[in-house]
Order: sequence, then C-alpha cells, then structure tokens
Amino acid sequence: MLRKECDIEKITIREPNVNESGLITLVNDRNEIMLPLSSIKGVGARAEDIITNQPYSDCRDFCFRARPNRGTVMALAESGALGCLSDVTQYSYVEDFMEYWDTLVAERTEEDKRIAKEAKKKFTPAISLNKTLHLDDTEAIIEKNRSSKEQINLVVILKAYSQKICLIED
Repeated sequence: MLRKECDIEKITIREPNVNESGLITLVNDRNEIMLPLSSIKGVGARAEDIITNQPYSDCRDFCFRARPNRGTVMALAESGALGCLSDVTQYSYVEDFMEYWDTLVAERTEEDKRIAKEAKKKFTPAISLNKTLHLDDTEAIIEKNRSSKEQINLVVILKAYSQKICLIED
C-alpha cells in the first residue's frame, strides 16, 4: 500500500546498502527513502557495527573495518546491499562473491596475527616482576607509563582485585 502511494507521488524507495542505510528508515539528501540495513533478514544486530564504520570504499575495506560474519555478508550480498562497493559488480553469482570474501577474511586473519605478534614483541613490563605492588604505587606507574595502554589496563585491572598486588613472573 505504501509503495503504491510512493509511486503515485513519485517518491523513490531505495533498497538498503552498506554505505548509506541506517538503523531506521531515513530520507537521504536526494529526497529518496532509504530502507534500513536491519530490514535485511540475517543482518540483525550486526547492522549497528556496519553503520558505525560507514562509508566503505570496497569489499576489503568493509571486511577489515566492519568485520561481519559470513552469514551477514551472505545476507547482504543476496539482498544487493553490497552493490555500492566498487569491487562487487564483477561477480555475477553470490557463490563467486563468497569465494572472494573468504580470501579477504583469510587475509584479515593473517594481518591480525601479524599485528598481535608485533604487539607482543613491543610489550615490556611497567614494573619489575616478583615485586609486591601497593595501591599507592599504581598511580605513579600509570603516570610514568601513559603511552602503554596494555600496561595501564594491567595496573587498573590488578588494582580492582586486591589491596596488595603480587606480580609473579611466568
């Protein structure tokens, strides 16, 4: 019924896409009604993560920043919501696109492993190990090591659990 009224009034209703759609139905700057990503069955709560990182330049950018699961990507591909990405148009079938998607996910996984390995090499303890740490000392350690988020998080977590904190070398 509403679609017929929009046709009569010459109002365009655009299907959802990952670069323009929101969580709710919106009107874009060209006075077109944009359907939300959440209207696509299989996207659900992942729509918020996708919208938070908009816009995307291509599938690789989408894969690395939005990090959707395979089921979500399949639903988006079948609905045509990925059509706004530059490298999607070369695939005629969803199955072919999903093979391409799997290679992107493998590449993302390797990148994540590389980053984790580099971060592990750079991490150095903020305090000497095998030392009893009192709550008064934690503020000085946080102040001294402001550049190391991992160290600050460690101290804050440990501070929350005990009045006296013993660090024991692994």
